[in-house]
Amino acid sequence: MSGTITVYDDDTGQPDYVYRTALSGISSDFPYTSYLLDYDQRDENTWATYEISYGLYGFYPALDSVRITWDDGSVTLWEPSYAFAIGGNVGAVASQTYTTFDAQGRTESVVVFVERNYAVGPQLSGLAYSQTEYDPATGNLDYSYVRHIEGLIEAKDFNAATGVIDYAYSVFANGRTLAQDYDAQGRLDYVVDRLADGRMIVTDYDLLNQHASGP
Repeated sequence: MSGTITVYDDDTGQPDYVYRTALSGISSDFPYTSYLLDYDQRDENTWATYEISYGLYGFYPALDSVRITWDDGSVTLWEPSYAFAIGGNVGAVASQTYTTFDAQGRTESVVVFVERNYAVGPQLSGLAYSQTEYDPATGNLDYSYVRHIEGLIEAKDFNAATGVIDYAYSVFANGRTLAQDYDAQGRLDYVVDRLADGRMIVTDYDLLNQHASGP
């Protein structure tokens, strides 16, 4: 049997928590909790509401999302994902996404973790990480950071007022680093490339056309 049940706080008479059950629809059609919402009616915690959603993956329920609304109105959302490949090198791919919102519902940051485990083939496994931050006032991208499983690290800084890239810095698995500076229009202006063997290549772009061209 499935349905929604609401339990009320004895003192305030307001909803204390809500949970919803569902039927699996498979095999013995077992019931499972698909949703839970908890209210902090007595102001005992730093959060106002706590929501948990479950989905059915194969024969078993698993977390779909956890959403916490804090006392100041800001929100933290955690969303795991599950996937399984058949006949491919990747045995499983699991990711976790953390998103924060301000009290007005504007996205402040997004953090994603991805972990891959290879069942066969190249034994390249590990944790990938990315972080993206936004300017709540403009909604524009402010900063991004990505660490790839193979070792590459990429960081980018943006002009939050315009959303145009300002600066990028990359670190490669072999030790090479690449620094890229951009002008106010987002055009590549200056590059410093430090190769793995110690050599350095510097490139300066004449974006303002201030220098005489060669013969």
